Amino acid sequence: MIRLWVISALVILLATSTGTSRNYIVDDDGFADSESIGGAVKAASDGDIIYVKPGVYSEEVLVDKTLTIKPLLGERGECVLKADGGSVGMKITADGCTVEGLTITGFAEAGILLTSRGNSVKGNTFRENRAGIIIEGGESNRIENNMVDVSTGGIVLYRGARSNSVIGNEISRCNYSIIAKEAYYNIIERNNMSSAGEGLHLINATDTQATMNMISNALSGIVIEGSSRITLSGCLLNNTGTAIALGATGSSSLINNSISSSNDGIVLVGARSCLLERNSIEKVTTGLMVVDSFNNTIRDNDIRDAELGLFVEGSTMEGYSNSISDTNLIDGMPVVYIFNQSGIGITDREAAHMTVAYCDRCDISRNRVAHDALFLYGITNSTVEGNTLTGSYGGIRLIDSTNNTLRNNTAVGTRYTGMFLRGTAYNLVQNNSLNENGNNGLALILSYRNSIAGNFITNNTEYGIRSNYSEENEISGNRISGNKKAGVWFDNSNRSSIYENNITNNAIGILMTNSYKNRIYHNNLIDNEEQASDDFGNSWDMGPEEGGNHWSDHRCTGRPCTGFAKLISSTAIDRYPFGEISGWTLPREVPSNVSATNISSANTSIDSTPSPRSLAYAVSNRTGTSYRSGLALLEAAQRLRGEASTESTGTS
Repeated sequence: MIRLWVISALVILLATSTGTSRNYIVDDDGFADSESIGGAVKAASDGDIIYVKPGVYSEEVLVDKTLTIKPLLGERGECVLKADGGSVGMKITADGCTVEGLTITGFAEAGILLTSRGNSVKGNTFRENRAGIIIEGGESNRIENNMVDVSTGGIVLYRGARSNSVIGNEISRCNYSIIAKEAYYNIIERNNMSSAGEGLHLINATDTQATMNMISNALSGIVIEGSSRITLSGCLLNNTGTAIALGATGSSSLINNSISSSNDGIVLVGARSCLLERNSIEKVTTGLMVVDSFNNTIRDNDIRDAELGLFVEGSTMEGYSNSISDTNLIDGMPVVYIFNQSGIGITDREAAHMTVAYCDRCDISRNRVAHDALFLYGITNSTVEGNTLTGSYGGIRLIDSTNNTLRNNTAVGTRYTGMFLRGTAYNLVQNNSLNENGNNGLALILSYRNSIAGNFITNNTEYGIRSNYSEENEISGNRISGNKKAGVWFDNSNRSSIYENNITNNAIGILMTNSYKNRIYHNNLIDNEEQASDDFGNSWDMGPEEGGNHWSDHRCTGRPCTGFAKLISSTAIDRYPFGEISGWTLPREVPSNVSATNISSANTSIDSTPSPRSLAYAVSNRTGTSYRSGLALLEAAQRLRGEASTESTGTS
């Protein structure tokens, strides 16, 4: 009786304090106006207030009137709206409703579904629903200070939802914390998203403002796709996979965001006319990545403790047409970005990063790149000389470039490859020092008719020179030693010449795989663990005139040797090796004695008559000329003798 009297008195008090509106109390124990929230809604009229006492209410509620639904003040315990096989906890189709302070859990589609306008959903707790709150086509709703936990989606705006405000919500352990798809002019502000698959995901969400949100421990922080006029500012992202990613997004601003302890800082793919300004990025794998994006302005960003500070790459020239200022800093050093210039000098600079794209007749010399790499894209007729990269992420990367000279550069101790050429042709790479790099000294990928000459390539972790899917290159006069996998590796690379190189103390001297019609001659292969390997039977000598290579593990006499072929594999043989280092530079000579063993091993036969080859060597030694000149003299003498014999016999 006392409890009934208290409830009745409270109802009278509430009724007299709210003017014309009526107040309803809901109690699952039955001592109230209704035992269910839905029952109270049915009884109520626009403007009424429904007070819910603590308890568990297993129902789906349709709110089709302008009502306020909230807990009764002064009560302890949760007001739980619980699914009993239901799809939507509360569907609000009326305008101007307020729902606050409830706990909504277990619904297959959504805790609250809003399809109307001007509603307020605040201070509620959502657990284990497919989505905590969905706004479908709703307008000017305010979603504020709610907690969403363990759901597939936290807060979802889609199908024309516009001008809504999502502010100050705590969202944790959701696959997608906040999603806006086909939603416009919404404000997403001061939300805290943690332990998520994705923090904020905008898809075709034009004119969205996302400010001062916090995202932590997420696979992806903020993803923006197919949108325009997005403002992203003052957000704090920590421990995410990719912190901020823009795909096919235009005319948007990323300003004053802070990113730390993530894989990638900011990634632009297919973005256009965007502004990236005053963002702070630290402790990441890649700071800024810009791929196939154009007309973007990137300035005053601060990147620290990144493995790679900035990376820009495009499949077309347009993909490099960005304005990237030297006010961007990587570990306190400036970025140099040059695009579409002709006849200029880029010299004597000290930078963390340098990109030169689509420049012609440029002088790129004597620069020091301390952190990232020297990226050269689409350059032509230019000189790259005397640049230094020590301990940087990468060395010199020459991409889709022709008719350039790269000489006297130093790339030592870089994380990956000292000099990397891809899609290049007709370049001269000469007298560079490419040593102690994390992968290769020099790599040729999809490149042809380049000359790689006179370089020092030593002690690289993988290969000295690596060639993949490249053709008609010339590898000559290089010193290649101490490389951990091989001095020279050709894979699917054909019709090239490898000659006059000193290849010493590598795991494998020359390794040829899936490659054919290459000419390998006049190289010194000395003290490699395995001198050479060839599975396709390339040419390892230039015939008896010019000979083959010198092998430190193969003794023979003669310049070149005859009858002492060097077997490389079942399909590859150096038929005319040299017994002396650089024997091809010494005067030619014929061995004075060839043993039966030598004759047998070479599978040759020698009669008592000197061979033309032996006579040619004798002529060349006596006259001090080359073997080829000696052979020409011998043939001329034979022709003269033949002509004299014909005249004496009267034959014609």
